[in-house]
Amino acid sequence: MNQPVKEYTKKDYYPNGQLAYDGEFKDDKCHGQGKFYHENGQLMYDGQWKDDKHHGQGKLYYPNGQLRYEGEWKDGKWHGKGKVYNENGQLMYEGEWQDGAPLVRD
Repeated sequence: MNQPVKEYTKKDYYPNGQLAYDGEFKDDKCHGQGKFYHENGQLMYDGQWKDDKHHGQGKLYYPNGQLRYEGEWKDGKWHGKGKVYNENGQLMYEGEWQDGAPLVRD
């Protein structure tokens, strides 16, 4: 017998009371749109999730708040079109990614 799918929005918190995740869940996993935070309250990831992994469009941030990566994700890895920045905000690479590594074409 099929169990009903539980979809909902909620917030999770660290033991210190700081917000950890704010977004959509499906079957008790991050799934849909959501934001994940460092324990110090700084935004870590803002984007789409699937089965507790970054999946779809999203942005990843350094602990200092600087954008680290923006682009496509698949199963928690950079995959598809994306841009990587250093901690000072300088663009380091723009292009295609596959399983978390730059896609090099021969």
